[in-house]
Amino acid sequence: MEQSLAVRDSMNLANWQVMTQQAEMLVKSGFLPASIKTKEQAVAIILTGQELGLPPMLALRKINVIQGVPTVAPELMLALCYSRVKGFQLRWYPRLTRVAPSGRHDQALQLSSIQARLTKLMPRPRT
Repeated sequence: MEQSLAVRDSMNLANWQVMTQQAEMLVKSGFLPASIKTKEQAVAIILTGQELGLPPMLALRKINVIQGVPTVAPELMLALCYSRVKGFQLRWYPRLTRVAPSGRHDQALQLSSIQARLTKLMPRPRT
């Protein structure tokens, strides 16, 4: 049992070293969003992405840190909902000017009509 723990820990250490080397290289490359300035920031975002099952580059592009809190970009959040929640659909409720999972008025989010059009949840007005 102790031997299996040692092997698992050494694999994690190897993964950690590879991840920090990749993060350092990516920060130096200038290929990351401007808000990611250090390898430590990049590693924290990659780790957050791993918890969500995301590959590193997607995590670096779509997870933003706002006031010290990792935050998933709206389009990624929507993609995660569609891919992981069976039957998930968003619906535009014009009377409420809100968008919500179908049939769940209690979970509605306020959106302007422009935002709803941009996310293709509200039909375009007829001309």
